[in-house]
Amino acid sequence: MNSRQIPSFLLAGALALACSQASAQIGHTLLPEGFDKVELGLAVVDAPRHEGSTDRQVLVMPSVRGNWSNGVFASLGRVGVDLSDDPTIGFGPLLHYGVRERRADEPTDSKTSLAVSGGAYAVYMLTPGFDLRSDVLYGGGPDRRGLTVSAHADYGLHLASHHRLTISPGVIWASSNYMESTFGIDSLQSQADGLPTHSARAGVKDLVLGVAWEWEINNRISLATNATALRLLGDAASSPLVKQRTNGVYSTTLSYRF
Repeated sequence: MNSRQIPSFLLAGALALACSQASAQIGHTLLPEGFDKVELGLAVVDAPRHEGSTDRQVLVMPSVRGNWSNGVFASLGRVGVDLSDDPTIGFGPLLHYGVRERRADEPTDSKTSLAVSGGAYAVYMLTPGFDLRSDVLYGGGPDRRGLTVSAHADYGLHLASHHRLTISPGVIWASSNYMESTFGIDSLQSQADGLPTHSARAGVKDLVLGVAWEWEINNRISLATNATALRLLGDAASSPLVKQRTNGVYSTTLSYRF
């Protein structure tokens, strides 16, 4: 089934677009046997360098989206399989990959490494254009042992011929491992950074609001613009490492469909 995906906030590197609202999950029930759908494009992304940062970076990167009749779907930083035979329900395994997330106090010249997190997703279409969805992923955060659970709603509107707007509010919950490795400050880190100690417990980490506009220029070329605002909450927001509680990720992607 179709859904739009809010960014998972991979702020540390070039895969900030990995889960953009424009990346579709189309199950095998919607594609004829043997039918494949692949899009290649170029994206410009403006994102914070890490969660709670006031420093930003602008990246230009390739964009890849694919859907296959066997239920496999893929986009930059994201691969999954739709196991459902029901066109109103989607569920299955999900894999995220990207640049490892960094703490705010981590040296900027530290080695960049690949991070992989795995789990599952589920999507339920209440009505055409209105979906509820959730992702459960393990392996996130600077220590790669964090668990996150996201829950979002997607409401799509056809503004005009070939123009679509999607509004996506949601929340992101994070485990104690994720929170502590990203926002916590122990006694040794406090001495090194000159900041007070801080304990970050499991809980709702972000309030999210995403808006995506997609223009189908013709049957091959499309232009998508995405803006996602994230508001840190709880122990994440009160961490001395956080300089800005509300941040945004913005992207524009030009794609060609084969």
